[in-house]
Amino acid sequence: MGIGRNSGFFPEVLIPVGTINNMNISDYIFNENGTGISASTRMELNDVNYVSPRFAEDKKTIRRLIEYGAYTVDPDFMSYKALHRYNKGLITPSGIDKIGFTFSRDYFNAKDNTMKYKNGAISLVPIGAYFLYNINNEYISLNTNLENQVLHTFEHTVYGTDIFQIPYSKTIQDCDTGEIYSEEIPLENEVKNSGEFFERIYSMKKLNVIELCFDFNIPYSKMVKEYLYETDFNPDSEEENTLYSKDYHCTEDGHRRKSILCVYDKTLQLRKKKGIRTTQDITRIEFRIYSRNFHVLTHSDILNRTYTELAEYLTPYIVRYMRKKMNIHFHKLIDIIPDEQYLLRNILIQV
Repeated sequence: MGIGRNSGFFPEVLIPVGTINNMNISDYIFNENGTGISASTRMELNDVNYVSPRFAEDKKTIRRLIEYGAYTVDPDFMSYKALHRYNKGLITPSGIDKIGFTFSRDYFNAKDNTMKYKNGAISLVPIGAYFLYNINNEYISLNTNLENQVLHTFEHTVYGTDIFQIPYSKTIQDCDTGEIYSEEIPLENEVKNSGEFFERIYSMKKLNVIELCFDFNIPYSKMVKEYLYETDFNPDSEEENTLYSKDYHCTEDGHRRKSILCVYDKTLQLRKKKGIRTTQDITRIEFRIYSRNFHVLTHSDILNRTYTELAEYLTPYIVRYMRKKMNIHFHKLIDIIPDEQYLLRNILIQV
């Protein structure tokens, strides 16, 4: 069976078949330290049907066409915009750069948006059959429980954006062979209201990465020349003014395995990626703690801590990994670390 305008399969026009009941912003409860949205909040679900292409690595050739039948909610964007921004400065002396979660691509609503949420509370990154949902530095409070903050951000994201869907049917056409087949959908996807919708999405999140960051008012060139040894780092870094620890790896086909440690020119990064120009010289030291290397991230209570408690809890795991995988000399850097960055010092003096 082919796919065409009149084939009756994978319709070209995306037609929502459900009804939408809009909510007023007054139905929300905003509390920076709480869960954010009233548990009694309930909205009717939308029922959507559409086709989503999957491309080859050249990003031009369509390899598969996937038809979804899915539930979505009608977003109230005021809820998403109401998320509190905690860190408004350019420098983070000690903090979290991001907390990232992984979801199956099936739960991304490709009908209504195209990974457009960036440079705000969250950013989305598609990777093959998955997409990454990252909570960004500016919207993470360092003084309150992180698990509560994650719940708060997800509530405002699920109810306040059109990012998520829950599929109840999935049919695939292989464009190479013409084969058409359906995939079985989990029973848990049969949700009846927006409350169950949220609970299903939230239960599926998998913590992928926590990035701890420490900024110095030191030019990158001075940091590298006077306080570090370039030979301790991977020589194959392709990024300008960036050092990766030696666990960094880039394959011939361009896939990168990120390093646990990264030192980079934050001033340059702000200008190139965010269009922000500053007269400050900022160098960032970042620990990128991925679940593939740190099983501790799979512990259900890992985020049930404040930032300081989390950094102290992760320190022995970071030290053990770095001792095993690399040999980096930090004695010159340790001498200049200020008291406010004691969490960084506690890591480096043990490596």
